Amino acid sequence: MTCRDCRLPLGVEQTLKGDDVDTRIHQCACGSRWLSESRIVRRLQPTQIRGTSKARPPDKEPTSPPSSGGGFGGDPSAIPSGTTDSNPISPGNPKRARTRSNGEAIDYPKDFEILWEQTGRRGVKFNALKAWMARGRPGWVDVQAAWRAYLLSERPVAGYIKDLSSWLNGRGHQQEWAPAAKAPLSAVPPWKQAERDEEQRKRDERNREAAARERIQREQQEALKKAGFA
Repeated sequence: MTCRDCRLPLGVEQTLKGDDVDTRIHQCACGSRWLSESRIVRRLQPTQIRGTSKARPPDKEPTSPPSSGGGFGGDPSAIPSGTTDSNPISPGNPKRARTRSNGEAIDYPKDFEILWEQTGRRGVKFNALKAWMARGRPGWVDVQAAWRAYLLSERPVAGYIKDLSSWLNGRGHQQEWAPAAKAPLSAVPPWKQAERDEEQRKRDERNREAAARERIQREQQEALKKAGFA
């Protein structure tokens, strides 16, 4: 960026960071001072920059077992056609999470994400994913009645609620849950209270973000006044 008076390069005297706009005050050797703004306009599709990716080491050849019609070390051509996963877990989506065991990036299927949110995000997410896959990938509509009945049974009413992986591994979605002999103290069902808690958490987060934006705007205005741009 150059000075509009003398065309000399401008230096940056001060940078004011904001959520959407960064404001900079520039000082030129000729004595002129300028104000500039930079902002993010829109998201673009990601592209790979040439020369920045690291070379991948050659894959080691598997040492065991020999070809056996599929599986580790087997012949891929021996796997019957049509046995693909209708809802694979792949690293292609930028909205990714990390597994606990080996750190590989994975994508959680949409049906699982809905189930995870509706059951209160209890326990280790990746363990819940494995249990969900082992039980045939049931959707929230398939388990919501059993989950809500479970929350009104003896142990959950007493405050002991299983995480999702334990509940699925124990086939909780296939059981019939008797209501607790003693009604819960709160008239609000546990599953409904969980929804209210989540809504309150989102409201608190929005309020914090709004307060942060107001604080940054005040700081920018005060800095501009001190610099003589008010």
